[in-house]
Amino acid sequence: TKVQSVVKTPYSGLYEVFIAGQLIYTDDSANYLIQGSIIDAKNDRNLTEERTRELLRVKFDELPLASAIKTVKGNGKRRLAVFSDPDCPFCKELEVQLKSVTVVTVYTFLFPIAELHPDATQKANAIWCAADQPKT
Repeated sequence: TKVQSVVKTPYSGLYEVFIAGQLIYTDDSANYLIQGSIIDAKNDRNLTEERTRELLRVKFDELPLASAIKTVKGNGKRRLAVFSDPDCPFCKELEVQLKSVTVVTVYTFLFPIAELHPDATQKANAIWCAADQPKT
């Protein structure tokens, strides 16, 4: 697996290794690998989770917004990116909830998960080919 980064931590000679979207830890010679979370017990914080979120964060303006289905409601001042599988029940529930939001531009990126929803790719293609993608 390709190592994305190695950074010395402030914790007793540990190094964080970022591989395939997850953090593991090692000593300075990489003899030992530790998989799990580092918790700041004094402040009740999961430092591994915080660092992982930081490493995985994508800047909104770096998203390929031109490749998304764009829906503007009201003046569209607020912006939201949604990654949606056409057959996902949770995605459908989010769509229902978003109907009550009145001032937003929603960028929907179709993300069919064929392993869970075998017809999702076909439906995503139909949405892309539709004359009115947001409505479809």
